[in-house]
Amino acid sequence: MNVHEYRAKELLKSFHISVPFGVCIEENTSSAIAAALRAFENHSKVVVKAQIHAGGRGKGHFKENGTSGVRLVETEHASEAAVGMFGKTLMTNQTGTDGKIVHKVYVTETVAVAREFYLSLLIDRDRQCPVLMASDSGGCDVETVAQTHPEKVLMFPVDPLLGLQAFQARRVACLFQLSGGAFNECVELLLNLYRAFAASDAYLIEINPLVLTQDGHLSALDCKMQLDDNARFRHENFASFDDPNEAEPTEAEAKSVGIHNYVALDGDIACLANGAGLGMATLDLLDALGGKAANFLDIGDTASAEQIEAGFRILLKHPKTRGVFVNIFGGTLPCDRVVQGLISVTETVALRVPCVMRLMGNHKNEGLTLLKRSGLSAIATEDLTTAAKAILRETKAAL
Repeated sequence: MNVHEYRAKELLKSFHISVPFGVCIEENTSSAIAAALRAFENHSKVVVKAQIHAGGRGKGHFKENGTSGVRLVETEHASEAAVGMFGKTLMTNQTGTDGKIVHKVYVTETVAVAREFYLSLLIDRDRQCPVLMASDSGGCDVETVAQTHPEKVLMFPVDPLLGLQAFQARRVACLFQLSGGAFNECVELLLNLYRAFAASDAYLIEINPLVLTQDGHLSALDCKMQLDDNARFRHENFASFDDPNEAEPTEAEAKSVGIHNYVALDGDIACLANGAGLGMATLDLLDALGGKAANFLDIGDTASAEQIEAGFRILLKHPKTRGVFVNIFGGTLPCDRVVQGLISVTETVALRVPCVMRLMGNHKNEGLTLLKRSGLSAIATEDLTTAAKAILRETKAAL
């Protein structure tokens, strides 16, 4: 789960990490904007930031007016800057040319910056543990810094049983060449950051830049955060972090009916499988044979008939769908339940595209019988490669 900058900073602040004062404007109305800006009456300048789930906002630009997604403006012009962001499409290096529409704007105080640093904690799947990354070149693309000046990037694993240790935090403070109170403040900040990371079930917390202010204190000017969606049951506040405006429409629809393992992709063959591994293998096989999946959908092994039906309905109504590929290895989820889901959907939604079903395992024969009696033109087979080749052949023939 991605988290907006203003929410990420609220979480950091709750763990005693300094962030600039800011107010999020959630409505594009003159009253909401004016109410937010009253908090900055004593500030000559403010920073106005578009809130989208993508990085590179400062280097990005709006399609409509060409302005940046992060603007330093005189306070008297802040209202105009906010209005110029609301409802506009911001394109960054992470959004691509489609961009993202801005529904929230964050206004923060300015900070007198002496130096900038980079800091992040993330889960490293290869090491199977958290990893701390730090660089004294903040505000830059850390990947570029790592390639051109690897000596400027400190990276080390953190034992999840012990957590981040004080000596590790001191190594970072030494890399930043801090001294005195700023050194101690950096150590405390890092230890608090790891507490926030662990307590929030985060995949990633990235502060870029972390700045040393001219009066000698550290502050997180920007923060990117990703939290583990599977840990929602432990965090009541996760619900407030959701922004339905940021969700891909079909992904949001899938979640609304209890299907949490749906990811929209850019292909044209809609896919449904039971199991994450089986679903990934399905996508890999299609790709190897020259096809492209329109989505990843793991219906799971405990899906009800209603959820299966809803899953098929989402696949069939997607405008890019030119074929449906079903890969079921029946275990807890019997094959005939999946077939019945498809049959039920076609009572209200016409099956206008080719459909190939690979059915193996529990209640395979019952599923094949159901499909045959339904009169649907779907193809059924037991072999996965044969099924994949069939859906590619059928979709090409349907052009």
